[in-house]
This record gives sequence, structure tokens and C-alpha cells, in this order.
Amino acid sequence: MNHVLFKLRQRREPQNLSSTLVGCSAILMLSIMFACLSSAYSMPMAAQTAEGNVAHGKDVYDKFCLKCHAPDQENEGPKLRGVFGSRAATISRFNYSEALKDSKITWDEKSLNRWLADPDGFIADTDMKSHVESAMDRNDIIAYLKTLK
Repeated sequence: MNHVLFKLRQRREPQNLSSTLVGCSAILMLSIMFACLSSAYSMPMAAQTAEGNVAHGKDVYDKFCLKCHAPDQENEGPKLRGVFGSRAATISRFNYSEALKDSKITWDEKSLNRWLADPDGFIADTDMKSHVESAMDRNDIIAYLKTLK
């Protein structure tokens, strides 16, 4: 009987205090790493919904907009550096349509979103025929345009 009681006590008591501390430390470190990774992956999503994703906006811009709009030189369309916050048809010596010149629009999030979604629906008789269907892509392009100061 004493032999059985001794074995029961052995199971309840830690065999080695240092191995228990190492195990607890490992669990704590894994928990901290998981928390850090979770917050790191959730931050871009928050930035995406509020301000737009600049890196994705540049990718979309490079793929679809850069053909006609370079940041610093005229192409088929006007250069776009400094476009955010400026009045329409004032940024360069580009030959803008009369409709755009007469629009008196200041390019902000709302006007750029409407313009990118449907240029002719926003300002009739303009020369831009391309549009961006995805609201997320428009938001991200606008975030990128804000960086072109």
C-alpha cells in the first residue's frame, strides 16, 4: 500500500522544476508570437478598408493606368503627379477636353472614385474611356495617387 501511495504522490509533483519552467516559457513565447502575427495580418485589412492599400494601388495603376498616365510625363493622358487635391484639367499642359476644363472639380476621394468608376457618367464628353469596376481597386489607386506629390 505504501508503494502505491508513493507512486500517486510522484505523479502529482513535478519531476523537474526547470523543465516545467521551460515548458511554460515556450507556451508563453508561442502565444506572444501568435498574437503579434495575428495583429500584423489584421493591420493591412484595417488599412485597406479605411485608407486603401498603396502597394496594391500602385500595382493596379502600373497594370492598367500607366499605359496612358505616367506620374511625371504626358502620354495619351496627362501626367498624374500632384493630381490629388488639384482642380481638374490644371495639372499640366495636356490638351484636356472642354468638358473637363469647365467641370471646376477638385480631385479628392469622392470625385476620383466617381471618375474612375464611370468617367462619362461623371463628366459627359470627356476623352477618358477606361474605367475601374472594382471599388477596392479604385480605393487603392486613389491611395497611391495621394503619394504622388
